[in-house]
Amino acid sequence: MAGGSSQIIPVSEQQPAPRAPVHLRYFFLLRSNSNFRRLWLAQLISEIGDWFYSLAIYDLLLARTHRGAAVGWAIIIQTLPWFLMTPLAGYITDRFPRRTLMIVADVFQGFIVLCLLFPSVASNVHLIYLLLGLEVIFASVFEPARSAILPNVVSPEEILPANALSSATWSFALTVGAALGGAVTALLGSNVAFAANSASFFVSAILIARISVHEQHL
Repeated sequence: MAGGSSQIIPVSEQQPAPRAPVHLRYFFLLRSNSNFRRLWLAQLISEIGDWFYSLAIYDLLLARTHRGAAVGWAIIIQTLPWFLMTPLAGYITDRFPRRTLMIVADVFQGFIVLCLLFPSVASNVHLIYLLLGLEVIFASVFEPARSAILPNVVSPEEILPANALSSATWSFALTVGAALGGAVTALLGSNVAFAANSASFFVSAILIARISVHEQHL
């Protein structure tokens, strides 16, 4: 202070850098993070295949029973195991390698759906329900494992767009998978839809097997 006057020295304030639009952050994440890209592609392929499978199952049950109640039971079998398996699936994914759980779930789902291509199985409604329930049980393990492994394949800065993209993928797979599944089932038959869904699970397993990840919970 000189001559009784004070001098105010301005302090420079650094403005935060503008963040890229959300859709560009999705693109950058998929381009730069190969592990997440494989995980996301596995999710996309598997979930689109699921809707191929669901509509083909309904068509098969209607063809075998000619009763709408048969489809109602199929929907119950598709939803009830999710409710029952949720606590157990969380326990499993916290104590076992999540990448291995996803691969095992995909492989088993692929073989389960493949069984529906055998005429002796497709003609037995009870076997169809049994296979449907088993497929849903493995799916209820796959999804929690996929969500739990996400922080291990992306950085803290990437976790928000990664979660948002994974959530949006389910809605996209529902829309596209249901439309394609209905068209394929109507034009080519349920067996083609079953074969496509079975292949989707094996492709998903291959993609997940190529992910390099350190699972810290182990």
